[in-house]
Amino acid sequence: MLEANSEVLWSSGITLTDSSVAYRQTRNNSDLNLNLSFGTIDLAYQPADFDIISQAADLREARFAVQAGLKQKVAPSLTLLGAGGVYDGYVNYRTLWLNEYYQQYYSDVRGYSAVHPRGFNVSAGLRWEFRPATAFLQIEGIYSRDDVPSGYEIVVRPPPQIGAELHRSPDRLHTGGARVSLENVLTRRIRLLNEFLAAATTDRDPRFSYQGSLNWALAEQWVLRSVAGFSMENPNFHAYAFAATLERDWEQKWFVSLFGRYYKDNGEIDNPQLFNVAAPALETVQVGLGVRWQGERCSVKLVAGPYITRYDSVEADIKPFEKLYRGRDWGLAQASVTYSF
Repeated sequence: MLEANSEVLWSSGITLTDSSVAYRQTRNNSDLNLNLSFGTIDLAYQPADFDIISQAADLREARFAVQAGLKQKVAPSLTLLGAGGVYDGYVNYRTLWLNEYYQQYYSDVRGYSAVHPRGFNVSAGLRWEFRPATAFLQIEGIYSRDDVPSGYEIVVRPPPQIGAELHRSPDRLHTGGARVSLENVLTRRIRLLNEFLAAATTDRDPRFSYQGSLNWALAEQWVLRSVAGFSMENPNFHAYAFAATLERDWEQKWFVSLFGRYYKDNGEIDNPQLFNVAAPALETVQVGLGVRWQGERCSVKLVAGPYITRYDSVEADIKPFEKLYRGRDWGLAQASVTYSF
């Protein structure tokens, strides 16, 4: 199977694109997939109104990524899993914005060091079909390393030392964890997936997450897919999300779907060692309409809709980023083509 996807997300002063090509080959005892992707960030950087040092700038960055995975059945009820990937470039516009701020402020100060973002990830595990065709247990170990632009702050040294020094946050982050999934076919119309994740990143407490997914064939031509989840991390972070998609088909040829997603958190965790750049509480809402045509070997899908993000008011300690952490109304458009051979 070969699949091509393209997506664009845009708002005032920001345009994000992501395109990918995926290949999948399935044989009797193995399943191999390979994904190549390319993304761009076009960003109109704007300093705060009271900022007399930073200057507005038009930024453009590209990101490349490769991801591969293999599933190999080694026994009738046991499958080994392996995956890995690399990327080069900024993964989101927020990181690019913050990097521009610090570069304009501190690039001429001793101790500043530019870092180009890149990273890799690996995972391995097994899938056990403990009830034939109806119940599955999957366990995976995950690890990733990310080189990220640092945050900076000038700190005045206390007596008897004299002067100031530039402090920087770690620019290499290591994340390790484990994921456990339990999938059950409850009836011929209902399939349930429960996923639990525990992961720890450099200089942070472990984060624990849960996600439950339910696929329900309401009738012969109607399917409801829903997802709910939450995350928590000490000392005080928590987030939750809900999503649902209702799809109707006509003779297994034309499919129309209506979907909605909601997310809310109470704000990122502050880094007590540096000037605070943590985002305030965030709430997002997304709705959209999708249309898919399914042929004998080829399918085409189009999706479009609004995506709304709203932050809580910016506190005094992150006022320099008030234009980064402001509410935005986005437009989203996606197109994908799949060919089976």
